[in-house]
Amino acid sequence: MKPRSSSTKQPTIHQLFPKTRPLTSTDPKAIKITRLIAEMICTDNQPVSIVENPGFKRLLQFLEPRYTIPSRKYFSTFEIPSIYQKVSSKIQFLAKKAKHDSINTDMWSQQNKIGCGVVPFPYESHTATNIVNFMNESFERWGLLEKLNVVVRDNARNIVSAMEVGKFTNIPCLAHTLQLVVKDGCLNNERISLLTATCRRIVGHFKHSVKSYKLLRQSQEILGLPKHSIIQDEPTRWNSTFHMLNRLIEQKDAILLVTPHFPKATRQNKELSTGEWDNLVPLVAASKVFEEVTLTASSSKVTTSEVIPIINAVNMSIDRIKDYGNFKEYVSIFASTLRRLRERAYICFCNNTRSQI
Repeated sequence: MKPRSSSTKQPTIHQLFPKTRPLTSTDPKAIKITRLIAEMICTDNQPVSIVENPGFKRLLQFLEPRYTIPSRKYFSTFEIPSIYQKVSSKIQFLAKKAKHDSINTDMWSQQNKIGCGVVPFPYESHTATNIVNFMNESFERWGLLEKLNVVVRDNARNIVSAMEVGKFTNIPCLAHTLQLVVKDGCLNNERISLLTATCRRIVGHFKHSVKSYKLLRQSQEILGLPKHSIIQDEPTRWNSTFHMLNRLIEQKDAILLVTPHFPKATRQNKELSTGEWDNLVPLVAASKVFEEVTLTASSSKVTTSEVIPIINAVNMSIDRIKDYGNFKEYVSIFASTLRRLRERAYICFCNNTRSQI
């Protein structure tokens, strides 16, 4: 037997089993995984801290044991800024290429900081003048100022005033305008307000009483009704009230079966009379016209060219049901709401875009 050459080296475990070798930070697969994680954070609006979550790390360990996830600081310092630069360059390219540019604006407060769109608002006070200054700076930075066509905005006073001060051609957001006119014109009507208040108390009772909730489930089983939960409306979305009322109508028989078991002390203001139950049907039917419009207006693909057709469609729908028995009273209320919608959106749209057509 010949002696082993001194130059021969015994292979390592990683050389024998390359699939067990940890991926280096420069490995193409590791680079790809890191970039996809960063894109997920941006696309899904996730906090950067997700990369430190134990569950997320376990998932990555299962999918690719050789991969070591970079630190939170690495993502916030390198990966996400890199994506921002890439996307912003693409947007600037498309904006420069377009003949006209139109934008949608929004503004909100968060954690004691005011934000405009997805860009931090640099001023302490969000006055019309400050908003105009910020918008002009942003439009200039993105190359939009010279080709700006229309600004879509909400109905907040400071935003409306900013449009006037900055002399921006603008139109109100149809979805936001619907929220205001339906709430002011319909839901604040005294009769409708009293009716929905009682419905809200009924829903609140089932939300806070475990016993009543269980009885409701049992009643649904006995009556063969869908095992749907009662819906609580939200003040910022008028159509959540529509869904609340519609669900109560669906579960009427189950609710009536449970109501006698309500505590006597609180039962009086948590019951609907036969007449009130009857009134819910035409109210919900008339509301459905505006619900369908709200869904259409809230679509991510809706354009300003659809504003006039949408409002005209509402007008035709109201006309079709206005002479039907119990609908008459509510239709008159919703017809008045439609007039408000036309005043706030339709006429404003025509006036502010006529010069652009």
